Amino acid sequence: MWASKQRTHKRKWTLSKERIHLLENASIVWNPKEKYSQDRWKQNFNIFAECLKENPNIIQTARLKYKEYSVGKFILQQRNANKNGSLSKEQIKLLENAGINWG
Repeated sequence: MWASKQRTHKRKWTLSKERIHLLENASIVWNPKEKYSQDRWKQNFNIFAECLKENPNIIQTARLKYKEYSVGKFILQQRNANKNGSLSKEQIKLLENAGINWG
């Protein structure tokens, strides 16, 4: 609740620069949804990379399962994100180094 109020004050420009600096030094997350999304992407990427490391010649379809994970769904999302230009250069590099087939 308190952190949420600090985010609101920052969004409304009612936090001083000093206060912002102090909060950032305390590692406040200004956009928790974005942070969750980034963390989730990294988790899914690690599963994808593990799958390809263990099965380098696997056909990368939308239905691909690895252990209990829908790796194919992740692959499809990354292909679409790449087409839409919404992947960062770092994400593209990681995916290509892992062996994604942009198919």
